[in-house]
Amino acid sequence: MQTHYLKYFVGLSLAAVLVLPSYLYVSVSPQFKALIIENMEREASRVSTHLVSMYSLKGKKEINRDSWEMLAKYDKEIREEFQIEKIKLFLASGEIVFSSNQKDIGIINQKSYFRDVVAKGQKYTKVVKKDHKTAEDRIVQVDVLEIYVPILQGNEFVGAFEIYYDITEANVRLDSLLMQVYFVLLCVSGTLLLALFIIFDRASKSLAKRKKADTGREKLITDLQEALKEIKALQGILPICSFCKQIRDDEGYWQQVDHYIGEHSDAQFSHSICPQCMKENYPDFADPEGESEKE
Repeated sequence: MQTHYLKYFVGLSLAAVLVLPSYLYVSVSPQFKALIIENMEREASRVSTHLVSMYSLKGKKEINRDSWEMLAKYDKEIREEFQIEKIKLFLASGEIVFSSNQKDIGIINQKSYFRDVVAKGQKYTKVVKKDHKTAEDRIVQVDVLEIYVPILQGNEFVGAFEIYYDITEANVRLDSLLMQVYFVLLCVSGTLLLALFIIFDRASKSLAKRKKADTGREKLITDLQEALKEIKALQGILPICSFCKQIRDDEGYWQQVDHYIGEHSDAQFSHSICPQCMKENYPDFADPEGESEKE
């Protein structure tokens, strides 16, 4: 029974060693990445609010040329200050009037996410892995977080900023941290599992020795019980004749010694003649040197 419980406990420990790293990978890692994205979305909203105030976009029904020309003038400083990979400015129609990449200017965003999400006053975020396409079908060379932040005047949509964050370093640091956690967890779990295996092995050997000892003891007891069944002991005072050496039994009858002992024990007699009796009764056959012969 104890061995069964030990096996059950070791099985649970092994399951924990396998499940916990999987849980970290499947559940904890995505939560950390979601937290990073959430923080960057808030940061993008602050950057957008700052740019709206800084470049005279606040309170206007539309974005004029002066605003995006001013934004183009300070593009590099803005990206360095806020650690942004790229900035775009859209009109309400979806036309790009400013971009850190001049090739984007004039393109009209007709994607459904812009029309159904951004134009209705909601942020739109997309994580793009290296060598994959952005929401606008641009292939990026680094891991980026693409965030669309609508510009609203009251409840009216007048345009939007698209802000790209390079999240390659953040992903590398997060993956490195998670790998360290995995490694430490595996080391601790492996050590505990090894200790459990050692305890289980020693306990199994101890139980085996105890079982062997119990089996030996039970066999000894059985052998002794069997031996006791075969033993008939003569106890008490035996009345014996001083001359003929016959023994009186419980019923008052006198019996020869060999007959009496044969009835009251498992002993058997083999008859012979001692040298003295041989000499007295059979002098002609007596051994001169005093040795006896068996019948």
